[in-house]
Amino acid sequence: MMNLSKYDLWLFDCDGVILQSNQIKSQAMYQVALHFSDEKTASTFQQYHQKNAGVTRFIKFKYLFEILLAQNHFEDNYQLALTMFGELCVEKLIESSLTKDAMLFLNNINQAFPKIIISAGTQIELQNIFSEKGLDHLFSQINGGPRTKFEIFTDVLAQYPNATPLYFGDAEADYIVAKQYNIDFVFVSGYSEFSGWKDFFKDKKQVKIINDFSEL
Repeated sequence: MMNLSKYDLWLFDCDGVILQSNQIKSQAMYQVALHFSDEKTASTFQQYHQKNAGVTRFIKFKYLFEILLAQNHFEDNYQLALTMFGELCVEKLIESSLTKDAMLFLNNINQAFPKIIISAGTQIELQNIFSEKGLDHLFSQINGGPRTKFEIFTDVLAQYPNATPLYFGDAEADYIVAKQYNIDFVFVSGYSEFSGWKDFFKDKKQVKIINDFSEL
């Protein structure tokens, strides 16, 4: 059983950790790419998105236009893609379910300890979604893009230099950023699109793996 009592700074990814939203975003990525390309390219881009879960959409759509479509001048299409993606996702994210026992777990954390969202999703969108779902009061901060997770972590940890943090994520990128900052990490597997997670974590015994929050 994991000893949670030593942690006093609680950090959470959003998609696949707090919200059951990964499939919503994957489908939206495909639909946006299909608007600018063919089915094969859209499928390739969707797979790129899933493989790079935890990476901001601002980087992903640049990859679509710059690498997959080999466009030199794509700023207008890039901005349109960002707008389309947001419009496809927001209402569905507001309606999305929480992961199993996420609310119970959040409510059981000592209210004196900060609970902070660190997501690759766009910050303004995230704040709106959590507000509409009536969840924003649970968190001290709701952070997202266009800043990267590395940038957000730098800012958050500077605010709490003496804290003992724990980060919950569902992607390889989440583990990488936790390791970069020497933070204990819990991998939430039940809603993840990281298909190779079992092989990836098999030699990383320090990582706690749970299917969902009911296991804590």
